[in-house]
Amino acid sequence: GVSPRVRVNNRAIMNMIADICEDKGEATLVDIYNMAISKKITENEVDRVLAQMLKDGILYEHTTETYRFP
Repeated sequence: GVSPRVRVNNRAIMNMIADICEDKGEATLVDIYNMAISKKITENEVDRVLAQMLKDGILYEHTTETYRFP
């Protein structure tokens, strides 16, 4: 299964992206990384969650390193 820490990070990253999108309409990778750092989440973890969200169709890459919800 998925460890509790991974579950918490997944949810935190999804919430961060949603917050950024609410403010700006889209979330850049740099915005996401900067917010993640403040929550002690690594860039690798962000990349892993982003890749999964893209694969699952939860998120799409509008332009290079810029993400939106469908």
